[in-house]
Parts: sequence; structure tokens; C-alpha cells
Amino acid sequence: MIEAYKRFWTKGVTIDERTGRFDFAIPYVVNFFIMFVLVFLMNFTAETNFGVLSAGLLALFLLAILLPSITLVIRRFHDMGVSGWLVILTFIPYVSFIVFFIQLLVPGTQGYNKWGYNPVEENSETDS
Repeated sequence: MIEAYKRFWTKGVTIDERTGRFDFAIPYVVNFFIMFVLVFLMNFTAETNFGVLSAGLLALFLLAILLPSITLVIRRFHDMGVSGWLVILTFIPYVSFIVFFIQLLVPGTQGYNKWGYNPVEENSETDS
């Protein structure tokens, strides 16, 4: 799980590869938890200077994850064998939820496609 989150940051600007479902889901879970904690701190300490600090930290965190999140979606589309330009759909309200769940449920193409080898098969070969 930690390796999947590390890959989220280290491949933050890489769009010419593929990302499997697990590596796609883990950053969303971890980032949601971090945002939840920051929002809780912001609301709990709203009338203090720490509330302003936690709001600033939340804003910085959201800016920091913006580009890696977009490239993660593009790599996931590549794993499914479709164009990364479909990332545009994630900017449409309500459609983005449908796209997100499709990306979670649809497995990647088996073997090699034009964006590389299946990351699940590649990871299982290096682990053994």
C-alpha cells in the first residue's frame, strides 16, 4: 500500500505508462484521509490561528495533488486501453463519479498495449 502511494508521487508527471486498479485506488483513499484530517482540524480550530494554518495546509495539499491526480487518471485510462484525453470527462459534474467507478471496476488490458505492459503482470513477475 505504501509503495502504491509512493508511485503516485514519483510518477506524478508521467503520462506515457499504465496504472492498475490498486495503484489507482490507494492514492484516492490516502488523500481523502489526509483531507479529512485537515478539514477536521480546520473546523475544530476555526477561531484560532491554527485554524488559518490548517486551511492553508489544506489549500497547499490540494494544489500539490492536482497534477499527480490528473496524470494518475490518464495512466489508468491507458491501462484500460483507451486514450488519456478522456480525462476531460472527469471535469464534468456527475459524469466524473461514473468515470471514477468505471476506472475502479474495469480491469486493464492483458499483456502489452501501446502504453506498455500490464502493470499487474509486471509487478507479479518482479515480486517472485
